[in-house]
Parts: sequence; C-alpha cells; structure tokens
Amino acid sequence: MSKKFKVQIPTKIVRSNSLTAIEFVLLAKLIQAYYIPTKKSLTIPIDHKAIMYFLLIKDQATLKKHLKTLFEKGIIENEIETLPRKGALEINLNKNVIPELNKEGLFTQMPVTVLNREIIEAVGHVGVRMLYYYKSFINLKQPTKQFCFVSEETTSEDLGITEKTVIKYNKILEKRKFIKIEKHKSQNEYNYQDRYVYYRYNNHYFIRQDKIDEFCEKSTSLLA
Repeated sequence: MSKKFKVQIPTKIVRSNSLTAIEFVLLAKLIQAYYIPTKKSLTIPIDHKAIMYFLLIKDQATLKKHLKTLFEKGIIENEIETLPRKGALEINLNKNVIPELNKEGLFTQMPVTVLNREIIEAVGHVGVRMLYYYKSFINLKQPTKQFCFVSEETTSEDLGITEKTVIKYNKILEKRKFIKIEKHKSQNEYNYQDRYVYYRYNNHYFIRQDKIDEFCEKSTSLLA
C-alpha cells in the first residue's frame, strides 16, 4: 500500500472521548484493512495476531476488550466473543466509518504512515490520537487554517485525558519533530462549529508530515 494512501476517520469520532487512544488506533487499522482487498466489503478478514503486533497489544483478552467497546459503540456490528486459533477473524464494519459509504459525514484524513508500528512505538497511541485530533482542525485549502489552535483544556475534554497528559504528549510529538508548536496570543474570538471559542494564549500546532515520513523511512532502512 502506497504511503500516500490516507486513512480517513469520522471527525465526530476523532473529536470524541468515546474511545480510548488504543481503541481509536485499532479502528484506524480496521479502516485501513478495509481498503486492502481489490473488492471492498464491510466484512473484513483480520489476522488478529498481526493487529496485536502492530498495535503493541500483549494479550488476547485486551484485544477482545477493545473490540467489545467498538461493538458497543456501534462501530463494528458483530460482537467478538472468541478469537480463532486458526484462520482470519471476521470483522463487520459499520458503513458510516467508510467515507464513500457516508456522504453526509465529515472525515479527517492522514497518510497511512502515521499508523506504522514504529510511529506508535515512538509516540504511543495517545500521540497518534492527538495527531489526528490536531489534523481535524486544519484545512490545507485555506491559507488561514494551516495550523490548529485548540486549547489544551479543550483537547483534554474532547479526548478524555488530563491536561498533564496533553502537555506530556505535546512534548513527545514536538521532540520527534512530528509537530511544531508556536506560542501565540489570540487577538480575536475564534469559533469552531459554535463551540471552540478562545480568548487567551493558545498554542499553534503545525503537523510535520514530512518528518513523520522521514522517521518511517529511517526506521525501515534500519530493519532492512
């Protein structure tokens, strides 16, 4: 799969605390898997051991717990009670998480490299989650929206994590140069969908996709 391929996730989910970070990344990997076969189907065969490897999940009970959450949230439509000893695990995705099957929904997309195991190891599931979150506020087609300026408080509330965790992973992402953070004072009232209004100092977050790709390429060359 080309590294230019982008995995799109419903923006409503990207900005929701209904999933933990690891469940969010699991969903992203399932959406990625949907596009692998030439003939698309909402019933996708999954190598659950490979999923565990790529997501750094150490035991099957943990995977089943997260799949159960996706089922309870209506994101997947079949409840997974047991994992197969041999063969593929079948997952039935809800059509609303697939862009071409949900024309009314808004989606946030990032290159598939963001979901590489090396990236998850480097910045954690929370780091990947925050990259998608920041990207959901960036519109590359509009010159004035080349960055995200959501507050740490709002990020904390939206993702269901503490502000200390937001600050921690901002530092991790910035150290890896996956994001650039600029301190900035809001001069005006800004509004995102009638909710995100700011009157104080907010960081400006720029996603450095070039550095993410460069990191992946270096990691691949070290394993070759």
